[in-house]
Amino acid sequence: MRSTWQRIERVLLVVPPSGYIPAMGWDEIAVAPLEGATIACTVLREAGLHVEAHDLRYRPDAQYSLLSDLRPSDCLCLAATPDSYRHIRNLSALARRETSCGPIISGGPLATASYATVLNHTDVDFCVVGECENALPALVSGFGTNEPIPPGVAWLDVSGAVGLVPGNRADQVCLDSTALLDFSCWGPKSVDGRSTGVPRALCYSTLRGCPHNCSFCANLLGGNVRFAGESKLSRELGALRSTAVEFLSLNDPTFNVDESHCMLVCSLMAQHGFRWSCYIRASGLSRSLIRAMRDSGCVAAFLGIEALDQRLLDTHNKGVSTHDIEDAVNACLAERLSLIGFFMIGLPGETVQSLRRSLDFARRHPFPPRAKFATPYPGTRLADVYRIQNPCVSDEELLLRIAEVTNGPEDYTTFGLSDVPHSALLNVMAEFRGIERERITNQGQADTAMHEGHGLLPRLRPAPHSPPGKAEQ
Repeated sequence: MRSTWQRIERVLLVVPPSGYIPAMGWDEIAVAPLEGATIACTVLREAGLHVEAHDLRYRPDAQYSLLSDLRPSDCLCLAATPDSYRHIRNLSALARRETSCGPIISGGPLATASYATVLNHTDVDFCVVGECENALPALVSGFGTNEPIPPGVAWLDVSGAVGLVPGNRADQVCLDSTALLDFSCWGPKSVDGRSTGVPRALCYSTLRGCPHNCSFCANLLGGNVRFAGESKLSRELGALRSTAVEFLSLNDPTFNVDESHCMLVCSLMAQHGFRWSCYIRASGLSRSLIRAMRDSGCVAAFLGIEALDQRLLDTHNKGVSTHDIEDAVNACLAERLSLIGFFMIGLPGETVQSLRRSLDFARRHPFPPRAKFATPYPGTRLADVYRIQNPCVSDEELLLRIAEVTNGPEDYTTFGLSDVPHSALLNVMAEFRGIERERITNQGQADTAMHEGHGLLPRLRPAPHSPPGKAEQ
């Protein structure tokens, strides 16, 4: 099948625009280079391919000029984030109908969880399902040959059927054997005539996978947790420190899944002088680890609280107790580790009483709470619940609705997963955002320079992807 395409001379790797509006003070991280797209660029370059990377979150209007000169020997790779379906559909249609583009490939969380919908309803030709290190370069290098399509790639055959054996995902790689990430593909760029230079804030992972199985998380990298070792981390962090990078937002689904690994990361962060943030859970969080995180430059720990109702936590397989949450919050505050608490509003089984418990907890503890509505992302058990509740809604319609979610102040997308009235959910969200805004403002975090270490990144520039009037002030 790949013999029908020309040999590839150039790969155009594109991150689509995004409507996502980040928490106060975190605009720079919201447009930091995507780690998955950086991995794709790195492995394609390692395979000897010419790659040009473009992030349309900076310049959403540049898609027309960017795609205008595509040739049959060009391959278009689209990074598919959970909220990007509409953009993937539009970009692939523009490339296929207005240019002589060669094959169009999509990869990332959306392509992995919803490859059948992407292939059937867009002009994407191939989806990389799972990790891209082995599958993507093998796929692109094989165009114009009779080589078979590699494992971990989905496509539509001549009959219109998806050509992927169920469960046949790309190989899970050993992190110590992967190439050092090449972030140079993203800079320097120009935004509104100004050079962005080398990014000073990056998203970065020290592990892949998560042993937990929460209903609202797709866990697309599996439950087998794989850690990068000391040698790999030290070489990569050292290489990043020689650039302008100052801040690392760790993408690890759960940073504190293994304390010995956490202590290693803390030691290396301190050695290389990074400021950093991470996602943690209430269990497995010792005082000694909290202190190590604080002393090694961790300026923000995002704690997944979700709810303060034990029945809800158990129903959604959170694997922690309300006592765990209380103890973790108190320990972080006592040790002066900057904490941001994540709450999930409108989970199936939510009640007005459980919402009040969450709000009361947020009021009693002096950390900025970040609340979002429960969203049935593809690959989650919440998506299964949504489909049962809405049997007439197609998978594509769900993806289009998810693409409208911004988490901004005008986001009214509650998905109706619980029996709590829509108006009550909106009122609770307004209260959460009021608490968040007040605490961040009082702490002086939103406008503080990153090197001063007050916990949050500053707004270095207006979020270029936010619609006028919708960005949080």
